[in-house]
Amino acid sequence: MTHPVYTQQVLADLKLGQIKSIAADLGVTPTGDKTQRNTWIKAIITHQSAQVRKVDEQVLAQSELNEYIAAQAQGVAPESLTIQEIHSHHFEIYALNQQDLRNWHRRSLNYSAFVL
Repeated sequence: MTHPVYTQQVLADLKLGQIKSIAADLGVTPTGDKTQRNTWIKAIITHQSAQVRKVDEQVLAQSELNEYIAAQAQGVAPESLTIQEIHSHHFEIYALNQQDLRNWHRRSLNYSAFVL
């Protein structure tokens, strides 16, 4: 569930009951004097900044995973793949570059001419 991000300025303009309602929606309970608006505002701001850090850590972890997968793929198949379209619904994929692909076709054509 996503929640709006509240700034300190927006929270300062609200009444204590509204701030408490926002805190309840976020699952925040402040420590300290619960009759003071600033205690609730500080708790909400602290909670939101912790959530942003968690998202940043998830983004970083996903980025590291993507890099790891790319490195593993490069280790398994270091050649770039060439996609040759046969017709609109049929493709052949080669682990050769265009020049190697042309040479391969020439060799296979020469071989088939020799075999015939």
